[in-house]
Amino acid sequence: MANPPVISAASRTRPPLGGRQPLAVVHVANTCNLHCVFCLEQGDRDRRTQPELADIRKTLAGLRANGATDVVFMGAETLLRRDAVDVLGAARDAGFRGILVATNGTALSRTGYLDRLVAAGLNALELSIHGATADVADRIAGTPGTFSRQASALAAMAKVTAPLDLTVNIVICQENAASLAGIASYVRQHVGMGRQVHFKFIFAHLLGGAWRHAREDGPHRYGNIDFIALGDRLVADGVHFHIDNVPLCRLGAHAAHSLKLRAFAGNELFYDRELSTNTYHASGFQTEGQIWPASPCGACTLRPICPGVEEQYARLAGTAELRASTLPPVDVLRQALALNDGNPLEAEVRIAALRGEPRPDRVLPRLAPDVVRLSHPALAEPLDVRVEAHAPEKPSFAHTGRFAMAYRPWAKGDAAADPRVREVLRAALAALTAADAAGDTVDEARARVAAAAAGGWTAQARAGA
Repeated sequence: MANPPVISAASRTRPPLGGRQPLAVVHVANTCNLHCVFCLEQGDRDRRTQPELADIRKTLAGLRANGATDVVFMGAETLLRRDAVDVLGAARDAGFRGILVATNGTALSRTGYLDRLVAAGLNALELSIHGATADVADRIAGTPGTFSRQASALAAMAKVTAPLDLTVNIVICQENAASLAGIASYVRQHVGMGRQVHFKFIFAHLLGGAWRHAREDGPHRYGNIDFIALGDRLVADGVHFHIDNVPLCRLGAHAAHSLKLRAFAGNELFYDRELSTNTYHASGFQTEGQIWPASPCGACTLRPICPGVEEQYARLAGTAELRASTLPPVDVLRQALALNDGNPLEAEVRIAALRGEPRPDRVLPRLAPDVVRLSHPALAEPLDVRVEAHAPEKPSFAHTGRFAMAYRPWAKGDAAADPRVREVLRAALAALTAADAAGDTVDEARARVAAAAAGGWTAQARAGA
């Protein structure tokens, strides 16, 4: 049996504003029947163990004990689990109030399946629909027949009479950029104009397949989408929507529709899974990997409430598309609170709290136990030097008889082309050679490398490494 995910002892409930409660995000599937061009899971599915039902029950009990009241089940593709009905029943039995499933919807084309899920406790669906035609939908999904199966799923939803909240995720990519408002119209027509549908327009995150395509073909840029015109059309059509993974300066008058701003405004808390440790933890506003470049974000009035820009995006596309806004942030936050059933009078309190949140201008990889991080004030990027026992089959920059040293490539340019880097690497190699001669352990050798930093360089290593 797979080891069940456990609840981190550090998990805690942040007191919510506006009555919001913590949401538990539980991953229950590691396979998918689609091959979307922007898939975030590419490369991770084989590393993720699909938990058994007994393990899921233990996880749900722990999350409820930590204060979670709502749960969303995610995959890869959640509904490929043969026991998905039992999983929902387990959440209902554990006392969760809101039970949501994120799905691509293809499994819901089976006759009667959605009714079974609702009977088991399902009361909210988060459905991914990325095209309003077979050509676009099937091309994005990389799987013929996706559009027709999703159309059947929408037809099934139109017949459901029990309470069932519906959120539709539309990932913005090159293939559907010209038809975003049309996708919303298509969905609303097929589930019935009387059913409330919430739409999330998500600019594709540069992870997994999207990162690979962006490196090969160039990134899909913010400037390819007129977000202000899109917002105008959606508002005119009476669509309830949010836009995610887009900095506020690109949204103009629709900045209050930012999904991350909703989280900021409502002080939302998520319990999410850390894949490497198989634990659930309080993940807060989920801004890891985001940056707020000094230019132009340093002069932007919306910086405290802005979700920033993905570091991966800035690395590939630069920051020329960003503009410093002069909008009063408290006014935008009041609009966001009103839009999301919050209290606009809390805007001043939230602004004060958000001004204290970190808004870094760059993202550094987590410091690994075998790495010495060397930083120089005149260089934009640090030099991460890995020091470990020498293994002939493993590539390295330099090695002695017992130790090896390698450094992480910079995002732009060859680090060793800089004379200051060459100087510190020579000092590091000398320290490594001395450590070998002295019979040091690898930890002691790493400490020698850190101590050799000079000439303006500073060194950082994990305690106990």
